[in-house]
Amino acid sequence: MLCSIAMRFAFAALCALAITACARDSKADRAAIDAVVAEFNAAIAVNDHPRILAAFTPNGECASEDRPPIPIAQALKETPPKRLPWDERTALRIHIDTVRFPAPGLAIVEATQSDSQPTTGHLRRWRCTFHVMKSGGEWKIVSYRDRES
Repeated sequence: MLCSIAMRFAFAALCALAITACARDSKADRAAIDAVVAEFNAAIAVNDHPRILAAFTPNGECASEDRPPIPIAQALKETPPKRLPWDERTALRIHIDTVRFPAPGLAIVEATQSDSQPTTGHLRRWRCTFHVMKSGGEWKIVSYRDRES
């Protein structure tokens, strides 16, 4: 009986340590995911293709609205610059709404991006989804989808 109580106590202690370690990993993963999404947004805002590509896995893809997904490198070649020096829109903003972890090393990020045009007051807002994956110890974007809200 005494051995059984000691084993239960040891098992409970190991579980507590595992939960603490998972929470620590989870916080670190969440911070890294927030950082890669913020870097993507900052790179898009200044049309910095190398930074955008660096945020994605080598086979990363993107899709807008109802268009089928295409490789991110191809999308960058086909998309006109979104931010030009004379563009009067305010800075591109992003707000992460949710992050879900359906499996270890995989996360789904739901976010809202927005900008506005100061001269007209017109606000644009759209929803986007990122699928991110831990690759080589780093979180990278596997796919990006946006759609008007």
